[in-house]
Amino acid sequence: MKVYSTATTNYREALRDFWPVHLLSFRVRDRETSAHVWYHFSTRDDDEEIAVVDPDTGNTVLRSYRGGGHIVSVDPIVRYEGVSIRNVSVRMSAVSDAVREMLYGYDARDAHVEWHIGETEEGTGLLVDTPNLEFEGLIDEANRADSALSIWAQSPPVSDSDFTLSLAPWHSVLQRANAAKRTLAVGQERGGDGIYRYADAAHRWNDLTWGKV
Repeated sequence: MKVYSTATTNYREALRDFWPVHLLSFRVRDRETSAHVWYHFSTRDDDEEIAVVDPDTGNTVLRSYRGGGHIVSVDPIVRYEGVSIRNVSVRMSAVSDAVREMLYGYDARDAHVEWHIGETEEGTGLLVDTPNLEFEGLIDEANRADSALSIWAQSPPVSDSDFTLSLAPWHSVLQRANAAKRTLAVGQERGGDGIYRYADAAHRWNDLTWGKV
């Protein structure tokens, strides 16, 4: 059962209105160096630093979240029992420079995802307490959709474009083969191991004849 802080519980029990704040963090990989890079996005209107709990250490960390339309919409996170896998989708703006940089400039395949949700007070707009980690998993699939050009009530004309990211929970990796373990990029993360340097091409080489002809 999910346990929330006393401040959050008291605010809910007072039957006050609140607005959820969705905080999405993606850890992508640099294709050249294999270094990990974090991107943080928020449904708030402005960029701001927000303290959240790091699920790996349990410590509170301050992250710089980008606000102002990078996140278009999010699906509700459904609680369920058992080990079945239920993906959840989020829509990210394809006109956002930061989103395009994250998905095109880096390797976002199986990128680590942390999804915190906070609640803001009705009167002040301030967070009631430290946002809770509600989902942790990876990017399972990414698709881009572009709508038709619209010339009504806009100057200049604009079109809607977004990426739909399908996020899989962490336990989904237990049901799939780890093909990445036989790639050069992953091998180099283990102290520069280059045993799979030619793995992508070796299977296409012509057969070699050994011994006397």
